[in-house]
Amino acid sequence: MSILKELIEFDETHRRLFFRKLQQKNNEKKFDLFLTIIKYSSDKEKAQLYSTISDRFVSYLEKEANKRENIKKENYEKAEKKIKLLIDTMEKKLKKALNHTKILKPEIKKQRDFMKAKRWNDFNIITDELLDMPKPEEVKEYDTNSKIITLPEPDDKILKNKDIYQCITKRKSRRKFKNDSLKIDELSYLLYTTQGVRDKKDKYHKKTVPSGGARQPFETYLAINNVEGLKKGLYRYLIFDHKLLFIEALPGLKESVENAVLGQKFVSEASAIFFWAAIPYRMEWKYFLKSHKVILLEAGHICQNLYLAAESINCGTCAIGAYDQKKVDDLFKLDGVEEFIVYIAPVGKV
Repeated sequence: MSILKELIEFDETHRRLFFRKLQQKNNEKKFDLFLTIIKYSSDKEKAQLYSTISDRFVSYLEKEANKRENIKKENYEKAEKKIKLLIDTMEKKLKKALNHTKILKPEIKKQRDFMKAKRWNDFNIITDELLDMPKPEEVKEYDTNSKIITLPEPDDKILKNKDIYQCITKRKSRRKFKNDSLKIDELSYLLYTTQGVRDKKDKYHKKTVPSGGARQPFETYLAINNVEGLKKGLYRYLIFDHKLLFIEALPGLKESVENAVLGQKFVSEASAIFFWAAIPYRMEWKYFLKSHKVILLEAGHICQNLYLAAESINCGTCAIGAYDQKKVDDLFKLDGVEEFIVYIAPVGKV
């Protein structure tokens, strides 16, 4: 049986997984082999396969098959053998995955409870706050001898669009950025709108985003590629001083970021990449088991502010939830237990 006929007989799930596997970055050579099969198979077989997939993907396959110089007829036999092996391997993995999914299916309902508003009887739970345990600091300690960069004060003079309605209606995830650098005052504005302190008080501090119990569980880290006046490297935002702490000029910064975000190249090429790390105990001290839902809700507040602020200065961003946890934590030397990355967003000119 030919490769295309075998794909035609796949069920939709199996076929979708096959194409998704082929398009992964580490399977580029196999994708070329599959395009060889596409280009040199009969029109009848291609038409049958194309009837099972979207017109958009059909156009993509045809375009790629015709433009790639290494798609040659003499490689057809080799291509069939390699793709056949991939299909056989995938069939075994798919059966295993479907069985695993079936076993885990009941866990979905348990996980839903995480999103619900739960209440615990105060007599059954004594939080660290009620035990008079020391309140966790709102900002991590740092070496004051490190290189500190004072940011310009946020100013609405840099705004290109002050119409909040337009910022909301134009807001979208943007994955293509110009090579233009961000200005330091633009970065200052974006940091202030996402994690800035606007009112300092003795008991608590008001930020530009809401926080349950004013516990402020997040730290903002940055990978800087192209910001005027800043050296390429890793930084941390010092919220109370509105300053940047220089961490290090990491060799191969773009490659390290790309690797940490599972090969999403557009992320690593942005002018500045925001990494938000949660320090859970800041919230757990007060809210115990309710903390983790609140922390993730607050991540949404922060990132949406970034979207709107970016739109107001002709920049764009894209929320990223797909990443390698250990690699992003290691990037900023976080322990992965008491502090870890939960959200990422690249920013650039559009």
